Amino acid sequence: MCKPKITFYSKAGCKVASLNGLWKWFDNNKWPMFAVFLGVGFFVCFFGRRLFKPMLFIVGVLVSVSLVWLIFYSTFLKEDTKSWVGWVVLGCSFLLGLIIGCVLMKLAKLGAFLLAAWGGFSLALLIYNAFLYFMHS
Repeated sequence: MCKPKITFYSKAGCKVASLNGLWKWFDNNKWPMFAVFLGVGFFVCFFGRRLFKPMLFIVGVLVSVSLVWLIFYSTFLKEDTKSWVGWVVLGCSFLLGLIIGCVLMKLAKLGAFLLAAWGGFSLALLIYNAFLYFMHS
């Protein structure tokens, strides 16, 4: 049950990125995020193949918002960032996502490639986190 923690400090050390601020923001806004993810998941589940181009648009928006959030919360924003800053980052990343979604919808082959690449990356993460990380211990 004991989990010791060792911390090293150095003036020459590199910054360690942390996503705690992002998880805190999600925890503080869990019900709006639940509603958004439920709605998008329902749409993707039942209409994904029939509405391929709108699906490329939605996936383009979600992927770009996710990447912008990961970049911002791992580099610029800290754990004690105010909640309104998270909403501003969400709004700006959503506007960028709308542009990227429109581009992916117009270039369907590029969109299909990026969708398959993101799916392969997600599957690889799932497999690695399921059992492959035990191989190094």
